[in-house]
Amino acid sequence: MNNGKTVSAHQTGIIAGILLFTLKLTTLPSLLYEYNGSGGILSIIFVMALNFLFLLLLVWVKKKFPNEDFYAILCKRLGVIVTKIIYFAFFAFFFFKILLIISDSFTFIKDVVDEEFSLFNLFICLLPIITAMAYSGIRTMARTCEFFFPVIIICFVLAIAFAVVPEVNFGMGALTREGFSGFFSSLFRLSFWTGDLFALLIFMDKIEIKKGKLKQIFIPFIISVVVLVVVSAMYYLLYQETSLFHTNLISDVVQYAIGTASGWHMDIFAIVVFLFNIYLQGSIFMYCANECFKKVFNFKNTVISYGFINLMLLAAEFLYLNDYLKYVAFAENTLCYFATAILILVPLMLAIFTWLKKEKKHETG
Repeated sequence: MNNGKTVSAHQTGIIAGILLFTLKLTTLPSLLYEYNGSGGILSIIFVMALNFLFLLLLVWVKKKFPNEDFYAILCKRLGVIVTKIIYFAFFAFFFFKILLIISDSFTFIKDVVDEEFSLFNLFICLLPIITAMAYSGIRTMARTCEFFFPVIIICFVLAIAFAVVPEVNFGMGALTREGFSGFFSSLFRLSFWTGDLFALLIFMDKIEIKKGKLKQIFIPFIISVVVLVVVSAMYYLLYQETSLFHTNLISDVVQYAIGTASGWHMDIFAIVVFLFNIYLQGSIFMYCANECFKKVFNFKNTVISYGFINLMLLAAEFLYLNDYLKYVAFAENTLCYFATAILILVPLMLAIFTWLKKEKKHETG
């Protein structure tokens, strides 16, 4: 394994922690409220638990296949054709993730920063940077995530701190009065808002977990889980019955403090958290989409493959998905079937392949 291109356990945990925030800082709590009221916090906690279990599964797989990439593991057990189909599904998954991040970013910037901001300006500001970061390689992106992760967490904490005002009634009944009748339907319909840690599979061969460093994966991840659950709970507690109409989680939490105190500049914490996240998440998903694209179509030229992906993103965004509400409806009603299939089948395949390798070792021993 080339140490110059590997990602450490600590960096892997930070990447996982940053991916955890994907698409959960804006509309997700509001969408969950539509299905389950303030009980949507239970769905968020459940998704965090599933992500933690997947991270445990990934560590187990990594121990059994320390130097193999996911593509090679699948090829040996399912054949090249089936593996290419699976990787094409992964490409589509990451491609649509990038599209939703772009649409989500456009809505956030228009609502919070500049209502005159155009989609064309967003593409100029976002696509070249995330493409350049992805092209630089996973090692460089890991270091970038490592540098900005503390900034993101500090801004999160400050946003939460400013939102805690004496006038707020923090009765826990606000989180449970609606019950949890829409729990399973929300998990299914909004399944595309999850599964972000699957990106780790695409570069699992570059992850290096040295002896005694395992806990370094989970510490940053758990910090992200705690921060996300706390800020989501505060969102429901602050807005309660009006949560459905507040579609920018991180901004709305800070805006509550602005509404009850003073100083518009406090919104900078929400902006910093959001912008750092979309650039880092966008670059990781761009890298993963490109790796899948190259494997499926046997592309050798990385520059050309990134060029194709950018052209497809531009075409999809301007021709059809330039309306955020239209894309949310598309994700809720169509992509949910695709995402649910991936969310169930991929961990199941990983568990079976890893268990079979363990059994085979026992037999040959």
